Amino acid sequence: EEPPLLSLGRHFSAPVHFMVPVDRKSLATLMARDTDSFNRWEAGQALATDVLRQMTDAVRSGGAATADPTYVEAVGQALSRADEDHAFAAQMLAPPLENELALALSPPDPDAIHTARTALIRAVATMYAKQFEALYKKLGGEHAFTADAKAAGRRALRNACLRYLTSADDEAAAARAHEHYRTATNMTD
Repeated sequence: EEPPLLSLGRHFSAPVHFMVPVDRKSLATLMARDTDSFNRWEAGQALATDVLRQMTDAVRSGGAATADPTYVEAVGQALSRADEDHAFAAQMLAPPLENELALALSPPDPDAIHTARTALIRAVATMYAKQFEALYKKLGGEHAFTADAKAAGRRALRNACLRYLTSADDEAAAARAHEHYRTATNMTD
């Protein structure tokens, strides 16, 4: 009853940029359900960039940086699939970096970009605090350090959860970050 949603560029081995109009709902659907991992990540980055561009514009004009619920819900879908591949989930949970956003905006406004990105991370952290807490605890524990990919993915996802859990930037967040640091057994923790 609705038009098909295309997942373009599957299994490409070279970088390709498709210039096709895709709305936020479609990007969120691709982010949550695409069977091609790269396309899931790319849809998430495109959606986050679009949302952050709008939030940055709001900050520039003196308004509030309000996160789009479409993106926040899509992150929840990615979080619910975190156990499929820890390393991939860590990448899915990370919005574009501030320097990447600066390249997407003309002219870039570093303060507005920082404010918008921080607000987006906090909105996601608030919505999924319990899930981040449970996943953080599950990935911790008594894991001996190994340099294999599976363990590195586990640590990367745990650190991504920590980023959301400490996003409030208050005393509790500082205490959690300090505890994480004090109990670390290697440089990637």
